[in-house]
Amino acid sequence: MSRRTTYSLLLGILVFSLVLRVGASYWWQDRVDKLDVVQVSHGAKFNFPDSPSYWSLGKQIAEGKPYEYDGGKIFRTPGYPILLSLCFYFYEEPSPLLARWIGAVLGMFVVWEVYLLTTLLFSRQSGLIAAFLTAIYPGAIAMSVFVLSEALFCPLMLLQFFCWQKGWQGEIGKIELPVSERLGYWLLTGFLGGLAVLVRPSWLLFMPFTLIFGIAFFLIYREKCGLKRHLLASCWILVGLVVAMGPWWARNYQLTGHFVPTTLQVGASLYDGLSPIADGSSNMEYVPRFKAQLRSEDRQALKENPTLTPSSLNDSFEERLDRRMKEESIAWAQENPGKVVQLAGVKFLRIWSFWPSASEFKNQYFGWVLILGFTPLLVFGLMGAYRMRKSWSMWLFVMPAIYFTALHMVFVGSIRYRQPAMLTLIVLGAPVVISLLGACCRRCHKQES
Repeated sequence: MSRRTTYSLLLGILVFSLVLRVGASYWWQDRVDKLDVVQVSHGAKFNFPDSPSYWSLGKQIAEGKPYEYDGGKIFRTPGYPILLSLCFYFYEEPSPLLARWIGAVLGMFVVWEVYLLTTLLFSRQSGLIAAFLTAIYPGAIAMSVFVLSEALFCPLMLLQFFCWQKGWQGEIGKIELPVSERLGYWLLTGFLGGLAVLVRPSWLLFMPFTLIFGIAFFLIYREKCGLKRHLLASCWILVGLVVAMGPWWARNYQLTGHFVPTTLQVGASLYDGLSPIADGSSNMEYVPRFKAQLRSEDRQALKENPTLTPSSLNDSFEERLDRRMKEESIAWAQENPGKVVQLAGVKFLRIWSFWPSASEFKNQYFGWVLILGFTPLLVFGLMGAYRMRKSWSMWLFVMPAIYFTALHMVFVGSIRYRQPAMLTLIVLGAPVVISLLGACCRRCHKQES
């Protein structure tokens, strides 16, 4: 297949993917408008509890107001709200549909990035297959049109993987890159990873997790050269991560006097996943109870200690609330190890469920779309991973699935959290589809002859 034909087909796939996502944006917004859902002060509607906070923070940024939500100054990382702030530069009270259109464009870039990754690892034909599968994959479409951080996180994650893999180009027998160019790609890998963390804080541990796993991989397979290269890559990736995260860390330290790596919502998220009321799904209704309890204790402390001031307690309230929920969650987990294991199993099933568990999607239409769109891609991805099981490149692309699964077996589980991992599995599965199509063509040719 010539380059011109390849690029023509790719352009067609990209346009098709954008049309699909824009159409899905209109359809979903119309559906949400007809539901009794969460509303923010300016009347914009959403169907997910996370969306109003992103939207409100985006408005705060656009209007030059302090970056805080519901009294929390470190409630969310700023990556996705910065993107949403663009909506408020165009309109004073924009519709969420505008954010969905931005997500649709980013979703088209995701399709292009999957093509680039698959072409880098395999071939242009595999890249076209992977791009088409991503274009029609329901999970990728959904993450493009919901007002959720995955809309921006997925393209950043894939760009990070492209730079990471590009630095290993010589290892997989293609073009040998100069050392300085490798270091540049790895530095950019870490920087893009840091930007991805600023969009989705749970990504923070992915790079250390993968770097440690890589050391074990190269030791097991006794690849000294690979281990040296991996250690060199690790150093530069971590430098890039620190550079990207540095301003956010400095801000958080200035506000709290302590190192806060991501947000002060870790305690709430942990209690959501490990507590007496945890059932594997997300339900933040307990947060007001913790707030009321801590406020009551603060009022009592002010009465008993005249040296305390309301402002000092208010300044530390967010941090103390986070610590309180975190401590209670850990204490409960230590007292109930059997329940923790049981919840981990429930969350695993929720993450990799073939049928939607969220109330918004519990109907036959969504269920069958999920099964038909998810099952073959998972099978192809696992087959591709098995074929390349002794390659570090394969493990790198499987790492998101392992990482997100392990992470959300502790926190809450949902099919939402597997969607970024499915994109890298599509990359691994594309050559399998090529092989199956080739086998079918050969069988048909034999039958005709």
